[in-house]
Amino acid sequence: MTHPAPSEHRATIGAGAIVLRESRLLLIRITYGWAKGRWLIPSGEQHPGESLAQCALRELHEEAGLRGRVGAIAAVRSLATPSGSDTFIAFHTDADPGDPQSDGRETDAARFFSLAEIEHLHTDNTIVRLHRLIAHHVLDPGSQPAQQTLPARDRHGDRGTATVYLL
Repeated sequence: MTHPAPSEHRATIGAGAIVLRESRLLLIRITYGWAKGRWLIPSGEQHPGESLAQCALRELHEEAGLRGRVGAIAAVRSLATPSGSDTFIAFHTDADPGDPQSDGRETDAARFFSLAEIEHLHTDNTIVRLHRLIAHHVLDPGSQPAQQTLPARDRHGDRGTATVYLL
């Protein structure tokens, strides 16, 4: 794989919303790109002019049809590859009442999962690994090391290293 020149390195940042209800975590199923058919928390890339909190709330509304309020940071993932870096911040989020609804474009399903159900998704390889770690962190506190370093690929397929910090 050809890597961009140093001046062309990509740096992206994104955010996600961790919404819990009755010991269940909100996940959405993506319909496109590298995560097609897989479950993850509502999340996406930060747009110009918006804060990370605004990004998480926009994605929650776009992908699950819910509005909310951002709280504390729960997790940070720093991914480094030869072609760039990608940082992801996941926020505890209080969502307004109501059932999540997929948007029918970016997502085709949105619902709350118990930890046991999330493990079934893992067995079926239909949950993004980072989001499984986040699920364990928020649904079973203390079950995961506070810092983990994992081999990973970025959205372009480049191999790298991801460091996950669970707060």
